[in-house]
Amino acid sequence: MKITKRQLRRIIREEKARLLNEQGPPSMDAKTADAAQLLQTAYYNLDDLVGGSTDDGVVDDVLMNMELIKNALHILGVVL
Repeated sequence: MKITKRQLRRIIREEKARLLNEQGPPSMDAKTADAAQLLQTAYYNLDDLVGGSTDDGVVDDVLMNMELIKNALHILGVVL
């Protein structure tokens, strides 16, 4: 089975996010680490959607929400 470059990039990003979350700050409890991982996954999924969209209104909305997710992750001490 072949995978596209986009799929490979997504797999790598998700694995990187998972590994970084496992090494998260020591003060981060399990629930917070799980929430951070979910936020990262949502961020990368939205990033994939933006890349394939041609509707500027939708792209703007998605980018705004990605920025909110990015800010939440930053508060949690997670780097994208």
